[in-house]
Formats: sequence, structure tokens, C-alpha cells
Amino acid sequence: ETGEEKQQSRRTLVCLLQALEGRDTTIELRNESSFQGRVAHVDAMMNVTLSTAAFYKADGTRLDLEDVFIQGRQIRYVHIPEDIDIMKAIRTRINELNSTGRSIVAMGRTPGRGRGRAVRRRQQIPTESPDSIKTSKN
Repeated sequence: ETGEEKQQSRRTLVCLLQALEGRDTTIELRNESSFQGRVAHVDAMMNVTLSTAAFYKADGTRLDLEDVFIQGRQIRYVHIPEDIDIMKAIRTRINELNSTGRSIVAMGRTPGRGRGRAVRRRQQIPTESPDSIKTSKN
């Protein structure tokens, strides 16, 4: 994950879904179909990868799949297993994100935008005032 993705995960409930990695769950889609399977990965955009999944069409037809990628914008509901303490899972995931080190982006600065440029520009500006420049030319 990039620093920007970690920051987004900290600010949203995506961290709760990321805490489900390795657990079995059901994901309902906007088109009335659903998946049941083991959560392999969840990214900052709520895209989910399931392993050993079963796909259920709206008419009840089942299709078994080994791996499946679900776009976050297609998800309607994610069933959180009953045995998960939601607040504990969120805190644990946020602590994991924080403990992996702080990048420059996570600290609110982007690479290459430090103080160096402004200092260099100030050094290039003449120290003489505009009045003294006019008088020295005459």
C-alpha cells in the first residue's frame, strides 16, 4: 500500500473490511447477486479479492470460483461475522497502519515540495533595493 492508500484507510471504514482479511464472509452486490468466500485482500478503494468463493446469482444459481476480484463500487453490503468485535477490529487495523512507518505523504507533505526551492529563489533575488538600482544606472 502507498502512503496515500494507508491515509485513506485510516479515515474511512475500509479499515474494518481490511480487518476481515483471512475470514469468511458474504458480500452482496448492487445487482442482487452475492459472493461467499474468504477475504484475501481489501484495498483503500474497497476493492475486495476473495479466494475459494461461491457466486450466487439473483435467481439462486451457484457458481464456484477459486479467486475473484470485486470492485468496491459494486458492493452493497458486507456481512461482518458475529464473533468480530467491530471497534477492536478497527483499532487494531489502524494501529497496524500506523506502525508500518510514516511516509512523507502520510505526514501531509508530498515528495519534492520542501523548503529548498523557495530558499534558492530568495538567494537569486538581488539584495539591492529598486531605488538603489535606478540611481546606480544613472
